Amino acid sequence: MPVENRLDMELTGIKTPLGMKIQGPTLEGIQQVGAQIQQVLSGLPQVRSVFSERVSQGFYVNIEVHREEASRYGLTVADVQQAVTSGIGGEMVTENIEGRERYPVNVRYSRNFRDNVDELRRVLIGTPSGAQIPIDEVAHISLSRGPAMIRDEDGALTGYVYIDLNSRNYGDFVMAANDLFKQKLHLPAGNTYKWAGEYEFELRAKERLQVILPVVFFVIFVLLYMVFHSLAESAVLIFPTLYALTGGLILQKTAGLQLQRGGMGRLHRPVRHRGRDRRSNGCLPP
Repeated sequence: MPVENRLDMELTGIKTPLGMKIQGPTLEGIQQVGAQIQQVLSGLPQVRSVFSERVSQGFYVNIEVHREEASRYGLTVADVQQAVTSGIGGEMVTENIEGRERYPVNVRYSRNFRDNVDELRRVLIGTPSGAQIPIDEVAHISLSRGPAMIRDEDGALTGYVYIDLNSRNYGDFVMAANDLFKQKLHLPAGNTYKWAGEYEFELRAKERLQVILPVVFFVIFVLLYMVFHSLAESAVLIFPTLYALTGGLILQKTAGLQLQRGGMGRLHRPVRHRGRDRRSNGCLPP
């Protein structure tokens, strides 16, 4: 499964074989639409699991420098940012060399001091006069919510919905889901959604076959006419081909045959064994 997920991600941009891309002007609206889609699709019997990305549930520490207060102490914005980078984010001060191995050494405040906004206000900054002042004197520190990750596709903000199905019939599922969306999904202004994943390949294949198949049969008909020099004989030979293709599709539908995914596509139908195998003393072969 990890290999399949990576392959799907490289080919379609979605980790699952079928997914959705929600685009809109704001991340909050995208997350609301994703939550609605997750709730609607979770009730369908073909869905094994569905997950909508939480695109706006990240946390950020904002540090706004008061330029006038910093200038009174002889500090610049770069001085304050340097204290934030080295004390809170960490800064590599040296490198430990052990033979062919290299280990960087980073210095910053301990975790129990950095995970509290009130404690971060006590980070000390050295002034040109040699005094040390807390960062709260020259900056305002606050905690706010924001996007955990920002996706941008086709010039618009984008969120993903991952869908795992218990069947490979993507076309019928998409049609049923679209009918359900028309009844239960309410899109805010400016928000849109589109299907992604292997379903895109299916649509592309259908579009190409709509062009390729007529051209192929026309070429075959022309070749038959060049051989027999008769439109009637060419038609007699070409029409059974179309009839045979139609019969194969009808047989696949009525017999319950399915295209099994694997190294080579093949028709597969469960076979029930009747009777006993004499060579295995009454037991079915493994």
